[in-house]
Amino acid sequence: MGRYFLLFLSMIFCSVSIGQQWNPDAGLVRPFAAKVSVSSGQNAPYINDGNPHTFWQSANPLPEGYISRKDLNFFLNPRHFILQPSVAGSHAAFDGNTNSSVNLPAGKLDIRIQPASPLLLLSLKAHVTDTLTLILHMENRRHILFRYTPGDNFRLKQIMPQTRAKIVSISLYSSVPYQLFELAALHKRPLEYVIFDFGKPQNIGWISSRHLNSSVTNIRVMAGNDRQHWQEVTTLNPKAIPYLYIPLKTPVKARYLKVVFSLPLSNYQKAVLWEFAV
Repeated sequence: MGRYFLLFLSMIFCSVSIGQQWNPDAGLVRPFAAKVSVSSGQNAPYINDGNPHTFWQSANPLPEGYISRKDLNFFLNPRHFILQPSVAGSHAAFDGNTNSSVNLPAGKLDIRIQPASPLLLLSLKAHVTDTLTLILHMENRRHILFRYTPGDNFRLKQIMPQTRAKIVSISLYSSVPYQLFELAALHKRPLEYVIFDFGKPQNIGWISSRHLNSSVTNIRVMAGNDRQHWQEVTTLNPKAIPYLYIPLKTPVKARYLKVVFSLPLSNYQKAVLWEFAV
């Protein structure tokens, strides 16, 4: 009888042990579910698909990707400038669309910058029959002059002021009428970003990430609750190769995380994010 009892206990123990073996995720803390949005590019779902070998890649802000982005193109905010004299339909030359245009008369058009700001890059596309002169007027009363010639027609020409001085106005001058397709300006370093929306504020004490990049100069992780105001919580090394688990020095409670990739001021540079979880 005792022998049968011991056999019965052994069977129970084995069945419990076998059942436990079929629960490989026991004790595993799962990442927060998040809705992902990106500044540009495709394959955003790869960012949190659990596979560190797939990745999202952004578009390139330069030479012209920045023109249609309100966060990068200074002139897409109409409060940033005033035209003197005013020109009917002039918005077509400052709308982020390089295929729309406005016909301008001969003479000078002044673009008052408000507030005065340093501009890292300008992009100009026009159709001219004589030289169009662009003059940057600095706060320190210096002037920088550039020319757009008939040989540049219909080409988006990059203009690099190469000065840290604030620009108070821009003048366009032509002795004959011309067609202006677009004038855009980059007022800060080009960047790309990924935003994670957790649906509600979450207590965040760590992140896991694979963020190897070849072009990115730095990566910042920001936290916030309204997509407008952000607090930096950590930085990431864009040259790190492996998938990393990174504790935050100070845990935060936030609904959103924003990963910001800074890029150099050169053409065809992109950002990459392989995997990210919280």
